[in-house]
Amino acid sequence: MEISEEKKFDVLLAQLQERYDALHKMRDRSMHFVLWILGFGLGMSWLLINEVELSSVQRIFLTILLISVGLAVWFFIHGISCGFKTNHKIVIRIEKTLKLYKHGKPAFSL
Repeated sequence: MEISEEKKFDVLLAQLQERYDALHKMRDRSMHFVLWILGFGLGMSWLLINEVELSSVQRIFLTILLISVGLAVWFFIHGISCGFKTNHKIVIRIEKTLKLYKHGKPAFSL
């Protein structure tokens, strides 16, 4: 099966658009996640600033919760970062194929 050059070009443009959309979604997801973590941090700060007396069991639970949330945040951010880098490399390869990218800068500027 032979695919015309025009069809290949259309497929590359469609793939490039999908990758751009994915990059924007990753940024949006990261922003919402950071806002959620900031809200959680403010709640925890309020708990600590209020000088509420916590029992030993509550302290242990709070410590486990903070460690768990910290690890979850790290894994989420690491996953988003890896996905973003991989997607960015693919965007650069597609742009190079379409001759829209030169090393370190766009091939054209608006």
